[in-house]
Amino acid sequence: MDDAKPEAWFLGLENDFATTKGGVQICTHEYYAMLEQCGLGLRQHLFLPDQSLKAKLRRRLKRKPFPQIVPPSFLSELRRAYAESPPVVIFFNRVNLAPLAVELRKEFQASKFVLLSHGLMIMDELHDSNATAKAKWLGKILLEEKAQRAAFDLVFTLTQEEC
Repeated sequence: MDDAKPEAWFLGLENDFATTKGGVQICTHEYYAMLEQCGLGLRQHLFLPDQSLKAKLRRRLKRKPFPQIVPPSFLSELRRAYAESPPVVIFFNRVNLAPLAVELRKEFQASKFVLLSHGLMIMDELHDSNATAKAKWLGKILLEEKAQRAAFDLVFTLTQEEC
């Protein structure tokens, strides 16, 4: 009998596993522990947001609800690792990695993509006291979030509002 665990990747930001625990870190640890209990051979791929001058300028001049924060070196690392051994499933921690999923979906056809949602960004924005004044921005967020969800095979959430 083969005891090999199906390989799965867990993609996220390094800060998601910080020892100082806020809501993101608590939720990340819960997701990770749950996935480990499922018997998956988890492999973490974590990165720091791209802080190059070019990336900062792009984010400032071309404001988007979900800016591309992934450094090109991280994309290259993922492509190399995928060529060596494609995982059965790739877990994307948080909705801010949706642009990465859209990018990788073009190449990583053999894997299932699962978004581990910490809640819809639109919900955070709606609780803002100035939500009415930002109606156009809220619409942009909603449309972009809807389009990006097409890159995923499954979205997993723990929040009642998102259900």
